[in-house]
Amino acid sequence: MTEFLSTEFKEFQHKLQFFLNENINLSSEEMRSKSLDKGFYSISHQSFIHDGPATPLEMVIARESVASLGILDHSNIIGPDPGALINCSEEIKSTYLDPMLKGEKKASFAFTENDFQNPTTGELNDSSVIINGNKSYVSRAIESDFMLVVLNFKPENSRFVAIVDSNSEGISFKKTFESLDGSNHSEVTFENVKIPEMFLLKNVQAATQNILQERLEMSAISVGLAIFTVNELSRKLLEIHRSGGSLSDREGIRLKYSDLRINTYAARAMLYRTVALLEKSENAINEVSATKVFCTETAFNVVDSAIQLTGGQSLIIGNNLEAIFRKTRSMKLAGGSNEILRLNISKGVFEFDSGIL
Repeated sequence: MTEFLSTEFKEFQHKLQFFLNENINLSSEEMRSKSLDKGFYSISHQSFIHDGPATPLEMVIARESVASLGILDHSNIIGPDPGALINCSEEIKSTYLDPMLKGEKKASFAFTENDFQNPTTGELNDSSVIINGNKSYVSRAIESDFMLVVLNFKPENSRFVAIVDSNSEGISFKKTFESLDGSNHSEVTFENVKIPEMFLLKNVQAATQNILQERLEMSAISVGLAIFTVNELSRKLLEIHRSGGSLSDREGIRLKYSDLRINTYAARAMLYRTVALLEKSENAINEVSATKVFCTETAFNVVDSAIQLTGGQSLIIGNNLEAIFRKTRSMKLAGGSNEILRLNISKGVFEFDSGIL
């Protein structure tokens, strides 16, 4: 837990929390500008604590701190990490990576196939790569300036990542829709899309590693939102109720409230133990999956119970708890549904003898 953080991590946490409290009412653009200026936007590749990118622990502290104030959109405070673009060529760095890390360009990650029997392919033609295929559920595709597209490269069927400008000829966006939490997604079709060979990246592992990072990120956000919700609930239960006295005086309410605090405490302990394993470079795929399942479900149950305890006012669109309810519900599916992750955890134990308790 945070009590055991080193002095430098505690100082980082304090600086970020002070920054957030001071600027929480700024517009998105103003917040991004301020965050860039203070260095928080760039922490994924420029740590506050040491040279190089932030450690998993630093990123967890950052995500949890933002969410614990009820902030649902992290994108204007904490920028993206390099992902597959790490150690790229100078041209890719200046054209894509640097603008992305400064918030000047947005990227989307095209990973999920629409038809797994016919995956998206790339084929070399002179000094160009021709891409054909169909990706489903590409988040923020219509907002992006470029996409990182995972594809099977012919003829050897190797896996690569291609950098593709979103306005390239041959790209079409279909079935664009908005999910419960307000984020947008699209089905993206690539029909003879041509890119220079130099924009084909072999670092597919760094790209797919994003999925593991995404699950840890959602765990940290879930814990932060659970903390915010419990704090909001504490305040509301202490208010004078129309029936006289406060709801916090009632034993039944206290029992339910205590369960929310207990489960939030357990989720936070689980989150920090898992990130401690990652800090030691342990293989913690199973632990990250378990943490994502437990933390997202805990956050959802906490806000669901908080709404039940505070009444219909919390269901009005625009209310903090209503927005958090939608966000936490979507995270149970995002980054791999919790049911699939449960199966993966069992598979990791029974077939690969991985995972610890």
